[in-house]
Amino acid sequence: MPTQSSTPSRPPRPTPPVAPLVGTEWLGARASLAARRIRRFARVWAFVLGPLALAAVVIPLATYDPVAIDRSERDRLRADTVRTAARLAAAEGAVAQADSLFVAASSALASPARTRPPQRATQQATTAREVDDPLIRSLEAAIREARRLRTPAAWLAVASERPVSGGPRMRALADSLADYARQRDALPSGPMREQRAAPLSATINRLGYTILAIAENRHEDMVAEFLASAPSPAPVADEAPVASSADTAALGARLRAAQDTVAAVHTAHATAVSALAAFEANGASTGPPLLVTLTPGLILLGVLAGGIFVRFSIALNGEIKRPTLSTALEAERSIGATVLATVKHAPNDGPARFRPGGVDPFRMLYLGLTSTGTRARTTIITGSDPEIVAAVSARLAISAAADHRTTLIAGFDPGNIALARTFRGRPEPGLTDALAGSFKWREVAFAVGSSDGLPITMIPAGTERDDLPVGEALAERRDDLTKFRDSFELTILSVPAPYLDQAIELVESSPIVLCATVGDTTVDAFTAEGMAIKAAGRRLHGTVLWDAPRPMLPTRAQLAALVSKQKGRTPGGSFAAVQRAISGEQKRH
Repeated sequence: MPTQSSTPSRPPRPTPPVAPLVGTEWLGARASLAARRIRRFARVWAFVLGPLALAAVVIPLATYDPVAIDRSERDRLRADTVRTAARLAAAEGAVAQADSLFVAASSALASPARTRPPQRATQQATTAREVDDPLIRSLEAAIREARRLRTPAAWLAVASERPVSGGPRMRALADSLADYARQRDALPSGPMREQRAAPLSATINRLGYTILAIAENRHEDMVAEFLASAPSPAPVADEAPVASSADTAALGARLRAAQDTVAAVHTAHATAVSALAAFEANGASTGPPLLVTLTPGLILLGVLAGGIFVRFSIALNGEIKRPTLSTALEAERSIGATVLATVKHAPNDGPARFRPGGVDPFRMLYLGLTSTGTRARTTIITGSDPEIVAAVSARLAISAAADHRTTLIAGFDPGNIALARTFRGRPEPGLTDALAGSFKWREVAFAVGSSDGLPITMIPAGTERDDLPVGEALAERRDDLTKFRDSFELTILSVPAPYLDQAIELVESSPIVLCATVGDTTVDAFTAEGMAIKAAGRRLHGTVLWDAPRPMLPTRAQLAALVSKQKGRTPGGSFAAVQRAISGEQKRH
């Protein structure tokens, strides 16, 4: 008879309502599954393109200097500025010279002294050097020195001569020239001195040539006055022509052309100065901007993000067309049954004892099934995936045996023999053979955990048979099974969904645990399975969600090879011996 445990019973958990996810909750569940499906692709894709994109972005950023100045471009702009400044100074000098000639010609044309006969002018030209007058000779020497030196000091020396210094115009010109000369000399030294001094130099030259022209006119007048008072010399054969209106017009045209040249050169010089000032003020390189430098890296990053987005879109579209279970909430609200455990970490290479890093989900499942305090329990683990059903059943049996409960686990899937493949034990004879009467229940059962101190007895699925009993024969076999499992504290039936009806006939009124795989079991199929169990009036105790890698089970041929190696050497189906045999087999392959 079953005995009562000292553990007080707990009230059952409330049953969740049947309310499938809709709206944003449903779409969020689909998006989360789509993101999970592309994790491997995203890792591989990022491993391929990630380093290239990172290098293409980081290297240009590390080598880019936003305040660097292109020396060649700066030198070119400075050379253009100096060259245009020199051209402007030369052009302004030409204007000053043309202006002096034009003023002199105009003055000669308007002066009455210039109306004297050519013989008189020629005579003045030939005898001017023989004039013995200190003032005239001093003025002539100053003019000659100014023509040779062309400096502000020489021009001021001409303006200070007594014959010309008394006039108001000469005093104004001399004062202006001296003021501009002081301004030019006061400019600070540096790369911009030549640019700022060029306009001052042009003005100084223009004033100097004007002073020189006035002094020359005054010198000629003084020579003419001196010769007028002297005896007339003999006529000269070659006479110099007197300035005419045609000469004045030509000089005027020359002056206007020189002024136009100055305007053009001044515009070019201003443009060069502005370009150099803007370049040095900005302090930026004339090479490609940072965005252009980063273009290859940005393209690679775009390809990386685009590939992940396209893959996510494909996964999301597939999930929307064929939605699968995503979370425990969705599973509970799909069939109105509590999720007893969610398996997120599980070894996938054998039935070794489960050692989780946190809470053991199979321990939680075991406690959920035995929370009423009843020692004798029978549970049916079912689902559409035989391998997941077998893995959950095996882990549940290990958790129960670890709690010192004698556990019987039986498989009911002769087609897949998933339970035998999970425990690496013989698949036959088994449950179907005992039902057919070929063997007794004790003859098909064998221990699978004695070597590890686990009181687990397994009944494999057996062979595929068509002579399973019905009616009274089935009732007799069921009574025998009931008597056999009364010696165990927990009986677990690992039953895939197609064999569920036959299993329920063997153990009536047993709680059913429905297994599903996150991201693999469709919501429609899971809902149909759960509602079918409820519609038949059966006890749906809860569900288990498998959210871990699929178990790696051997094939039938590999299982036969393992069993043949264990025969005679692994009594009781020692887990450690099975693991060693599997490792040796894998190394040879």
